Amino acid sequence: MRDELKKPLGSLFEGEPDINVQRISEMLGLDEPTMLASVGDFVSRHLIEKGVDPNIIVID
Repeated sequence: MRDELKKPLGSLFEGEPDINVQRISEMLGLDEPTMLASVGDFVSRHLIEKGVDPNIIVID
């Protein structure tokens, strides 16, 4: 089961936080319904500081 849980269920963004926040913001601007889940305190903090509010936050 551990191997299954390691696979991303949606888009995985890796790299610089500021660039990823911009990419996520652009995705959230789409017309179709979107749900954003954030994993980790570092990632979640950066998203919230940039005005992107995840629907779900998982703190590891």
